[in-house]
Amino acid sequence: MHQWKQKSIVILTRKSDYVAQEGKLNIFPNPAVNEINIRVEDYIGKYQLQLFNILGEKLLVKSVELNGQVIFTLDISSLAVGIYKIVLSFDSNVNSGTFVK
Repeated sequence: MHQWKQKSIVILTRKSDYVAQEGKLNIFPNPAVNEINIRVEDYIGKYQLQLFNILGEKLLVKSVELNGQVIFTLDISSLAVGIYKIVLSFDSNVNSGTFVK
């Protein structure tokens, strides 16, 4: 007789899960519906935010002034369902992340 072992999947969420890697933006929720939050607590200055669709087409370019706030929120309610990439750049410092709507 074969004995089956039960496997459990545990999902842990803690503050350290939200620490962004260098060069990679932490975007949540993901997938998103109406807005996304980008963790920007270490960003200070005027950044350029660019939004691309899965085909690489640039959908948005805007300047954002970041003053050390923890979260920057972006309205995505007008976007179609799909996969998107956000690029946040300041001089030669470029950070990017992907999200699904």
